[in-house]
This record gives sequence, C-alpha cells and structure tokens, in this order.
Amino acid sequence: MKKTVFVLLLAALMLFVSCGKSESKSSSTGTTTATTTVAEKKKVEINVGINTGWDTLSPFRSNIGNNLPVISTITYESLGYLDGSNTLVPWIAKEWKTEDNGVTYDITLWDYITDSKGNKITSEDIVWVVETAVAKALKPNYKYVESIEALDDYTVRVKFNNTLVGVFETFMTDTLVCSKAAYEDAGDDFVSSCVTTSVYEVTKFVSGSSMEYTLRDDYWQDYSLLPEQLRATVDKCTVHIIPEAAQLGIALETGVVDFVVNFAASTAVQFDGDSDYTLQRADARNGMQIYFSGAEGKAVAEDKYLRQAICYAINNQLLINAALEGYGTEMHDSAATYAMGYQKEWLDEEYYPYDVEKAKECLAKSNYKGEELVLLGSSTTKTVAEIIQNCCAAVGINIKLDLRQVALVTAIRLDGTQYDMFINQVGGITLANHWNTRYDCRAYKTGDATSRHDYVLADMIAEASTVEGFTPENINAVHEYIKEEAYGYGMYQLNNLAVWSNKVGITKLVNDNINMVVPTACSYN
Repeated sequence: MKKTVFVLLLAALMLFVSCGKSESKSSSTGTTTATTTVAEKKKVEINVGINTGWDTLSPFRSNIGNNLPVISTITYESLGYLDGSNTLVPWIAKEWKTEDNGVTYDITLWDYITDSKGNKITSEDIVWVVETAVAKALKPNYKYVESIEALDDYTVRVKFNNTLVGVFETFMTDTLVCSKAAYEDAGDDFVSSCVTTSVYEVTKFVSGSSMEYTLRDDYWQDYSLLPEQLRATVDKCTVHIIPEAAQLGIALETGVVDFVVNFAASTAVQFDGDSDYTLQRADARNGMQIYFSGAEGKAVAEDKYLRQAICYAINNQLLINAALEGYGTEMHDSAATYAMGYQKEWLDEEYYPYDVEKAKECLAKSNYKGEELVLLGSSTTKTVAEIIQNCCAAVGINIKLDLRQVALVTAIRLDGTQYDMFINQVGGITLANHWNTRYDCRAYKTGDATSRHDYVLADMIAEASTVEGFTPENINAVHEYIKEEAYGYGMYQLNNLAVWSNKVGITKLVNDNINMVVPTACSYN
C-alpha cells in the first residue's frame, strides 16, 4: 500500500468524520448543492486481487459476475443497496412507496444526481435503463417488469406482473444507473469505458486483467446519506483479475495486491494463522445441495424413506474438510442462511445429521432393493460426489457417478429422468426465490427443477411467496414440508474467504451484508 501525506482540496465531497461535504438547500427549488470544505488527509491507494472480473463495462449485464466483490459497488450505482443488515436502503433512489401491496411502486430519485461528466440523472434515464434491460433480457428478474413510466423529472412508476417476495428488492439492486446521453455519446455500448454516477471513475480497464478506480472530487451525494459500505475512504483502487488461486497467493505474498477477496480455500489456508495477514471467513449466499429426482419411474421419486436414508448417510463435515479445507458450515435447510426470510430457529433444529444407524433404519423402511442410483455432478464437484458415493455405500446404497462438464450438466439439470440425485450449488436472495427456482412444479415444462409434480407444495409456496403471505408461519410450513419429504438436502454452506496484508493498516473494518470485507470503505492509518 502506498501512502503519502498531502493537503487535498476536496470540492463537493461530503462532511463525514474529518472530511466531507456540507450541504445547502435552495428554498425555491429544493435542490441540494455541495459547498466546498478543505481537509487534510492521507492519500490511500490499495490493490485488490480477485479470481474473475468483468469482460465489458456495459451496465446491461447478465447475473454472471454481476455481484463480484468490489467491482459491483464502485463501477455503477443502483437504485437501492442491501446494507450490512440485509436491508434495502436508498442509493440512487431517495425513497419509494407502494399502495397496492407490491404491484406498483413509485420511486423518487434524488434531484441532484450527476455522473462523472456532469450529466444530470432524471426519470427519463431510469426509464431508458429499465426498458433497455427488459429488452435485452439478460437478467431474469426483469421478466417481472410489466411497465415503467416517468411521472415527473424525478419520479418513476414501475408496475410488476408478480408480487413474489424479493422481486422489488432484486429490481432495485439489479438496475445499474447511467445517463442515456453519456451511453449514446460513447458509441461503443460502454464496452471498454463507462461514465457513471459512482464515487469512483473507471480510469483504466483491461478486459479480464485489471480495473483501475480513481476517487471523484465532484461526487454528487452526501456521505451521511449512504450506508457505510458505500462511503469511499480510498483515493485509488486497482483490481487485479488473477484466475489461478496459487498466483493470487503469490501476488499477495509479494505485495502486488493488498487484499484477496473471495479466495479459494486451497490457497487461503496457507495464510491462516500467519501474523502478517488477516483471514476473514463468512458464510456465502450459496449452499451445496443434493436434489432428488421427481421423475416418474425413478426409485427416489416416490420413496421418502430412501431420500431420508441418503441424507442421514452423508457426512457433511467430511465434505467440508475435504472440499473446502474446513472452511464451510453445515446447513439446516436447502437454502443458505442469508436468504431473506431464513429463520434463525432452524439453526437449533436437527436437520439430518450424519447418523449411520438412522440411515439404515430409514433404508429398511424404504422400497430400495439395491438398484444403482445415478448421482449427477459436474467435473468441479468430483471430490464431493466421491465422498457421497462412499458414505452411501457404507449403509448399503449403490451410487453410480455421472460427472460431466458444467455446460453439459446445465443442459440436462431440469430433466429428472437423467439422474436420481443431482449435486447443485443454489443461492437465492430470498427464500421465495429459492423455493420457486427449485420446488415449484409450475415453474418449468417438466414440473419443478427435478421433474416433480407436487401441487400441494406448489400451493404452499405460492401462498408464502407473496408480500402479504411471507410470514414466519407460512415460511416454517414450507421449510418443514421440504425437510420432511427430503426433496432437497442442504449439505454445506460455502465460506467467502478474504485475506489481506496487515501492512495496509486497517483501523476500522467495514463488512457488507454477507460479512465480506469492503476494502474501499475501511478506515486506514
């Protein structure tokens, strides 16, 4: 980390702690403007290493790589942000309201938003961004947008065709804001450069290699109106994209990077316990699960006791130790703990703990006759699949592995006739999203995501997935039903690992809503 002391004239930065922006409001227009303050601060530059990056700077992105650490919060700003408590808070949007239980929202913008080129952001820009995103159809959540219109210069009305819990929150965080004029003036769809409202400008971009961010001196917002995860404390941040975990480790050891965010466990483990580094672990949004086929004719489809026997037979801690170097957490539902609606009480429940005797008891109640069961997985889950195979063999269940390339697995994953069991890694911003993706038999032509047709569960999910019906009572009912039927079994929740050199001198650590360090928001000495 490079640190040089100097006196910096901050124009339009906000009064926060010892430096920032004060504001004055015009009584005639209500517009907030920044006044200039002078403050002395250290210039802070950091280098962050990650294993994957954006190949283009376009705001119209798929969900692949859209939530990458660091990049996702400082390249663009979105309408809303999920803060450290997983609560949706204002960002580009100032406030919002609904009077019809989530069908329609009126979203009001701050009336003084400008990008790094001075373009003002108005309702028309938001309408253009959303309509373009809907047309490109790269993010599944936009299929729920029925219409959007500008009510005035700073208010838009969005109507949704579905009141599924999480639709609005995902819409607010998925919508990356930019000026229509700036986008069209660029002439290249922001492929290699972009103009955004972010507190940082992208001053250098090499696709698949590096991204350089420099702090703006004319940022539009008052820091006190932002959650601390979005308050910039760093003057320059360079993100190095290094796909190979071992090379990321070398980059950290040699000082090329100060932080590694989302570190592979196989390499991160070497820094654990080293006094020169800090390793932080936090449960990720994704879990590693097994889903059982619901297709007619499959042995596991109509045999609850066989499914339960398999769940009891799996040694999750062994999986965590072997596949993740111990950096994982046993699950208590097929959904991960950070899904909105997850009940903390579930963590104290018994959820198919590793128990050979119970596995054998359930197997004895089943109709299993020793037939071969096919376990589908990808080439990346080979270790997990082999351990499951051995665990099942120990209680008398015969498993055949079918390990394919990820693309081939993706092509058949919704066809339950292709397997008996399927290893998958599924997240979901809300429980409702997770349920509808995996267990709603009306979701796909083949039934649910494993070709099952359980309309009782589908009706329960439909009731519990609306804004009004997303109650603890309904949520627990769905949880208990899926748990009892063992349609899906959560094995372990992955840990997000971050490692940084203690030379960076963090004096205050700031984490995001899944407890991952936010390097651009920490305080440094």
